[in-house]
Amino acid sequence: MRLIAINGQRLRALCPVLCALGFMTMSAQAQDARLIKEARERSNAAIAAHDADALAKGWMETFTVVTSTGAVTSGRE
Repeated sequence: MRLIAINGQRLRALCPVLCALGFMTMSAQAQDARLIKEARERSNAAIAAHDADALAKGWMETFTVVTSTGAVTSGRE
């Protein structure tokens, strides 16, 4: 197996590396999707339970909400 390609020859030595990088990227995306889904499930459960404290736990300290009427509120508190 050649280490580098010259003049358009295949990069056979790099294929396993590139495949591994692609797999790691897909794994990170799958993990991100799982974390987002879990956060949404907690948020939805808090909304359904009318539990503002549980809902606010998922918000960043700099959280800002703009309602449909244009009212703006910032922060968790």
